[in-house]
Amino acid sequence: MELGPLSEWIGALAEFLAVGVALFLPYWTTHRMANQRRTKFKTVILRYGHAALAGDLTATKDLEIFLKVAFLVDTDDHCQSAISTGFAILNELDSPITPNRQQRVEVLLASLTVRKK
Repeated sequence: MELGPLSEWIGALAEFLAVGVALFLPYWTTHRMANQRRTKFKTVILRYGHAALAGDLTATKDLEIFLKVAFLVDTDDHCQSAISTGFAILNELDSPITPNRQQRVEVLLASLTVRKK
């Protein structure tokens, strides 16, 4: 039984790796883009949420507009989860801020933590 020359084995291995990269690269790119989008969503919600909690009415209105547009545009489950948390924050901020409400908003904001790389 003859295995063939080493050059054929190296060529076959290179083809195998090329096919693997060609199949995996689009998935990896899509995955990275989705993670970046989720991070941006969470960052915007956190920024506006903290500003709204501090009493900035413009931030509250901007957060509401952002969430409405994001809800209509995005279909990713992870982004939708962040958006629903943002709507929960808005619901808490609709009424006068009491220490109890402030604590609930802070807990909701803490649930949107963004991992640093």
